[in-house]
Amino acid sequence: MELSSPPQPPIEGNRRPIILTIVCILNIAGAILNLVRGFFVSPSKHGEWYLPLLAISGIVAIVAMVGVWRMRRWGVYTYIGLCFVAQIALIAMLGYFNWTALLLRCAVVAILLVYFRRMR
Repeated sequence: MELSSPPQPPIEGNRRPIILTIVCILNIAGAILNLVRGFFVSPSKHGEWYLPLLAISGIVAIVAMVGVWRMRRWGVYTYIGLCFVAQIALIAMLGYFNWTALLLRCAVVAILLVYFRRMR
C-alpha cells in the first residue's frame, strides 16, 4: 500500500490574472497575423525590409507572450525591448511616428508592469 499526499490546491498568488491571459491571447493572435503577412504577402510599398521585420517581430512577440503566459519577468523585458526596437524601426523605415502603435504598446506595458512583482 502506497501513501501519497493529497493534491495541493494552486497557490493563489502565482495564478495568471485574466487580464494577462487576454493580453497574451490578443498579442499572440496579432503576432501570428504578422507572421503570415511577413511570409506570404507580396512585397510591401514600405520597402523590402518591412515584411521580414514584421515576421521577426511576430516571432519575438510570441516568445515574449509565452514568457508572460508563464508569469516570467523575462517575457516583460522581451516585450518592452520589442516595443522600443519596433517603434524605432517604424520611424526609420516609414519616416513617421505612429502614435496609435505607441499608445497601444504603452497600454500593454502598463498592464504587464502592474503584475510584474507577481512574476518570477
